[in-house]
Amino acid sequence: MEHILVVEDEERIRELFAQFLRDKGYRVIEARDGQEALKYSAKQAFDLIVMDVKMPKLDGVSALQQIRGILPDAKIILTTGYTAREDLERVLLEDQRIECLRKPFTFDQLMEAIHRLESQAKR
Repeated sequence: MEHILVVEDEERIRELFAQFLRDKGYRVIEARDGQEALKYSAKQAFDLIVMDVKMPKLDGVSALQQIRGILPDAKIILTTGYTAREDLERVLLEDQRIECLRKPFTFDQLMEAIHRLESQAKR
């Protein structure tokens, strides 16, 4: 995976994730919310999208459903600090190209999720 879209409404967290991934050699674009993620997804293909679930304007699950129509092969890591919602659980069960990380999580856990998705792509 080379191109990553980081979607997070909390600026400091978004910048932290993006810089960590850039330091690992990935090319990263940052989006503030689901609407901005859709805009970027329509313009550029991403190998991976790291997206918060709870965001203003367009939440992560709704954005994911729309992004799948644009980038059907993109791998997704959903991040959430909230307990599982029915729609989130359904999406996770239906799509094996999605990982979910519960906040707070470590950079090691983020990299483990990325590596799991990368290894699935090689199968």
